[in-house]
Formats: sequence, C-alpha cells, structure tokens
Amino acid sequence: MSIKCPECGKEVNEVYTVCPWCGCPLGGKDGASSAAENFNLGIQKINNEKTIELSKKEDEFSERIANTKNDKKRETLEEQRDEQLERIEERYDDKLEKFISSFPVPSTTNDLVQFMSIVSSNVKTGTMSVTDEMNEVWFEKMKQIKSQADISMAHDEAYSKLLDIYNKKVDAYEAGKKRSYIVAIVMIIVCFLVLNWMFNN
Repeated sequence: MSIKCPECGKEVNEVYTVCPWCGCPLGGKDGASSAAENFNLGIQKINNEKTIELSKKEDEFSERIANTKNDKKRETLEEQRDEQLERIEERYDDKLEKFISSFPVPSTTNDLVQFMSIVSSNVKTGTMSVTDEMNEVWFEKMKQIKSQADISMAHDEAYSKLLDIYNKKVDAYEAGKKRSYIVAIVMIIVCFLVLNWMFNN
C-alpha cells in the first residue's frame, strides 16, 4: 500500500518513516529512520509476507494430503502443492526485485555509506551464485549507489571508504563470474567428450 508524501506529493510505500524523495517525516513519525533503515524495512516486509503465504499454502495442502488415502490423488496434490509454492516464490522474488531496483538512492554521505554496506553485503561472489538473477539486481543497485556517490561525495573523506567497499566487491564479483564461465566451459567439454565416447563405443 502507498501513501502520498505531504511535502513533495509523491507516492511512497507505507513502510517508510520518512519520504525517500524529500526526507519529509511520514505518518506522524519523528523522521529519524535513514534511507537504509527504510530499505531494510521494505525488504523485511516482503520477506515476511512471502513466509506467511508459503506457510498458509503448505498447511492447506498438508491437511488435504493427510486426509487423502488414494496414492494417485495424494501424488497429484503434492505436485499441485509444489507448483503453487513455486509460483508464490516467483511472485515475491519479482516483487523484491522491483523494490530493490526502484528504491531511490539517497544523496547524503552517511546514508550512502550505510546503503552501500547493506547492498554490497547481499552481492554474492561464489562461482555457482554470482550469475543468479537476483544477484544481478543487487549488483546493479550497488552501481547506482556508486554513481550517486561520485556526484554527492567526490570531495568527502568518507568517499574513499565507500569506494573501497565497492571496488573490493566488484573485484570479487568479476572473479566469481570468470570462475562460473570456466566451470560452464569445462562442463560443456566434458559432456562433449562423454557423448563422443558413447557414440564411438
């Protein structure tokens, strides 16, 4: 659900305590929450909603499966359960991706450093996870923060701290991507050799 900021008039998610666009306190709150805290609140809200919906759907099917004695019907119900749970996961993943991508990047020094720390900690660099779609969303957000910092913090002492966080994560991310490509190439070669061996024997 969205509310309208009384100061700038823009639509703002109800989880925010301050407007991410103009900084105006919302809903009678004192406005002490930072952009990073608002960001975390939004993510927690989406994850909590997903957990609740998944749990409800799981309970619904568990009861139906437990009361079904026919093996084929039970198997059908289990397949339906898995499909519906997967659809819920996908729907909330899409919602989370949109939230992360569209969340306004702050412009103040403290918010930018804190925001960079949070976002960069969610960027995975492991060989098997670096190319994950959600990981790409986090990485793009990190780049957005860096671009804003280049403008807002270029002459600030804290800029070097933010830049250090960014560069270290980018280096690890790129190294992880290279490893994933190498693994993919090796797997293709192995599959080709196995198929070639099977065809000739």
